[in-house]
Amino acid sequence: MEMVLYGYITPATLAAWGQGLDGSRLLLTTRSPTGPDSASALAPTVTAALADAGVGVRRVEIHDEARYGHQNQLDALLLLLAGLAVAALGMGTVLVVNLIDALMTRERRSVGVMRALGARPAQIWRDYLMALGGLGLAAGVASLWPALAMGTVMARFIAAGNNFDLLSPHPPLWVPAAILAFGAGAPLAAAAWRVGWVARLPVRLALMRDGGARTHPLADAVCRATLLPLLPRLALGAVLRRPRPAVLTALVLAVGLAFFLTALNVRASMQGTAAAVARTKPYDVQLILRRSYPVDRLRSLLAARPEVRAVEYWTAVEALPVLDGRRLANPLTVVAPPAGTRMLRPDLLAGHWLDGAAPGATLGEVVVTQKLMADVPALRLGGRYQLQAGDRAVEVMVVGVAREFGPGRVYAPPGVMDALRGPGGGADLLFLALAPGTGQRRAAQALQDDLTAAGIQVTGAETAETLAAIIDGHLALITGVLMAIAFLALLTGGLGLAASIAVSVAERAREIGVMKALGGGGAALVRLFIYEALVIALAGWAAALVLAPLVSRPVVGRFGQRIIRYPFDYQACSWGPAAGLGVAVLIAALAAGGPALAAARARVAAVLRTE
Repeated sequence: MEMVLYGYITPATLAAWGQGLDGSRLLLTTRSPTGPDSASALAPTVTAALADAGVGVRRVEIHDEARYGHQNQLDALLLLLAGLAVAALGMGTVLVVNLIDALMTRERRSVGVMRALGARPAQIWRDYLMALGGLGLAAGVASLWPALAMGTVMARFIAAGNNFDLLSPHPPLWVPAAILAFGAGAPLAAAAWRVGWVARLPVRLALMRDGGARTHPLADAVCRATLLPLLPRLALGAVLRRPRPAVLTALVLAVGLAFFLTALNVRASMQGTAAAVARTKPYDVQLILRRSYPVDRLRSLLAARPEVRAVEYWTAVEALPVLDGRRLANPLTVVAPPAGTRMLRPDLLAGHWLDGAAPGATLGEVVVTQKLMADVPALRLGGRYQLQAGDRAVEVMVVGVAREFGPGRVYAPPGVMDALRGPGGGADLLFLALAPGTGQRRAAQALQDDLTAAGIQVTGAETAETLAAIIDGHLALITGVLMAIAFLALLTGGLGLAASIAVSVAERAREIGVMKALGGGGAALVRLFIYEALVIALAGWAAALVLAPLVSRPVVGRFGQRIIRYPFDYQACSWGPAAGLGVAVLIAALAAGGPALAAARARVAAVLRTE
């Protein structure tokens, strides 16, 4: 994600590259993350012991709790997967309800026969629940291996995207147990009321071919309407005559389409926010120097280069934030841009910028990023603190909060930097704007090589293109997972729609036989059931248009808070509704194709004998 390749070398290799060791790194572990044996408690003792031994300590990092570097992205992905799990279970439950509803509708005459032969409702209820529970358990067993395999694939994908390997790729034992429990329990929970209702029907109603149902007045009114062609009118009437399964199927499809639209909205919001943040840094190349060098020397080396249009010389230092003698965090990066800088256009969330202070502003005014404010809760706008760099310290006040993508940092005026480093410290950050048409990577490499040849040690070079790639790298994994979740949700909705049309074809077998006997062709039957699927899909699309913003806005805000510690700017995808409509129509055509072709191929004599 950071576009950084790293490795390990020997001191001899470092010397061969023309650089030397200017310090050592000492890594220590403690017995406990809390209490007297924690890192926070032992750090002053260790530092004092090293000082007594004549070892100078430039920087001390304390990590009481081990935390992965991209834990924020990982937390956002885990939140996504949790939402997918809840949505998938809900959609699956609705599909089970639809399936059992259709099954018990066809079983009414069988239940009536059993009641006529003396069976009690409790016996019928028990036997059907045992059968449906066994069916659900069989479905759970059948889905166990695909579910575990898919979970492992997703876990490996997320791990690879976050740059680590899975040490325990196999799920714990409770996962397959939960899958089997849900597989058996969901049909039982969905069937309990429906089976009991059918089992308690009077024998006369249960034995009637239509179950005593009456034609819905709204369906009759639609069928008599002349505004629609015949086949769409019949399809709409068929949906309205069976409103409950149609509504449930449309709801499942609406959830899938809402996930799809949410993925598009979140992607648009993340990209819009990233573009806005990138515009705050309108430079082409940033060169990070190993130490400070005189500005006059750097200016003379860069003045004759035709590809360089403008250069700004910044200073930086690592300082420790302190409040009332208490260390607030590990050392922070403090940078001082020149007055009137053009290489930074801060996006201020609160307060004012350094050169926009009111008259009489004090020397110690600083601006912090929103991520630093989130990582260090003790920092607040208007608060007074102390920054310590070695044996130097300066009092500062936070006067502004700027939004940036990246690690937290502090922006300070040159006066604060002079107090922390001493006056005339030179520059250790170079921000360059290149001439139009100049390749950023090639120019950065050439500058780095030439400065190194002149004795200027460059530890890193970053281009605007690299910065954009870093931002995309942080966001691409999340947008990819979002689209994968949307695909799975749409697949579930499409399966539900296909099952609903298949049940409709089975229940209307005699009606299909009558239409074919009266001269209805196979192509007309195919179009009829495709129209029926389109009616349900359009209803789901309309519901998704209402549902998607309700889901997208909190998701956008939560992801921004997780990733950059500030909510993303919500932006609805402009072409999202049209894309959702196209997906809904495609799903309807694919879902209805199989059942419709089966109805078109059915023989008249066979379907007219259907009970």
